[in-house]
Amino acid sequence: MRRFNAKNKKVTFPVALVVSRFNEEVTSKLLEGAHARLQELGFDEGKLP
Repeated sequence: MRRFNAKNKKVTFPVALVVSRFNEEVTSKLLEGAHARLQELGFDEGKLP
């Protein structure tokens, strides 16, 4: 599997996050982690879902 390295690069492709409402206690934490990781990779917080 290829890995994406966003250091010193502008991220220009769209990303979608899909999260179930079933077992929201768990899935909300997964969504938080996904948001945090996308921000680490350089995605603009204002454009995240």
